[in-house]
Amino acid sequence: MEEEKKTVRCCSECKTTKTPMWRGGPSGPKSLCNACGIRLMKQRRSELLGIRIIHSHKAYKKINSSPSSLSFSHGGVSL
Repeated sequence: MEEEKKTVRCCSECKTTKTPMWRGGPSGPKSLCNACGIRLMKQRRSELLGIRIIHSHKAYKKINSSPSSLSFSHGGVSL
């Protein structure tokens, strides 16, 4: 009889053991759960582009933009 070796994966970031897909991270291939892998990928992409974004109510905003520099228009009328 062969013994089955069951390895339980654990996300190196959030320590979860269940995920639909394992992703590569700083600790090597398949070391992050799906959510942490996507979060890391977005963080790396924003660092490469030189932007920092805030997620607020499903709308992304640049931190460096000031409200006075933004112009909005609605129906041909400036707001």
